[in-house]
Amino acid sequence: MTARAAFVLGAVALLGASCAPRPTIRDAVPPPWLSSLEAAPLAVENVSVSSSQGYHAIFFKLSRFPDKVSDSVGANPARIHLELAGPAGGKDLPEERIMLADSFVHAVRMSRTNGNVHITLEVEGNEAPYVSVHEMADWVMVRTAPRH
Repeated sequence: MTARAAFVLGAVALLGASCAPRPTIRDAVPPPWLSSLEAAPLAVENVSVSSSQGYHAIFFKLSRFPDKVSDSVGANPARIHLELAGPAGGKDLPEERIMLADSFVHAVRMSRTNGNVHITLEVEGNEAPYVSVHEMADWVMVRTAPRH
């Protein structure tokens, strides 16, 4: 067999393989049994605060990825509110207040209603702080900048 004949046979084999019908997936996507499984409820597993040169970072380790994160700030007294949306399910948890040994963030109040976690950070002062909130998979970080 010549090199040219081998090339032609190889090309025909490749074309034939690429034109072959593709197998079809006959299973429903997502599978019907998936709807019968309960999603794990959203919960806060850990809270930590880090401070440097007037900037503060508050980290929340979550039990799962949140569906949505929204935030707002309040004044008199200064506070930061977070709403972490999770799947409906799990039992509702009453508000719990955790005192922190930090000069800026005095306490964290948390509760869960209808799968959504509500967090309020009690911060120093009466003026609303400058805040940015960052979602990082199953972590949420709240950053604050110094007041001017």
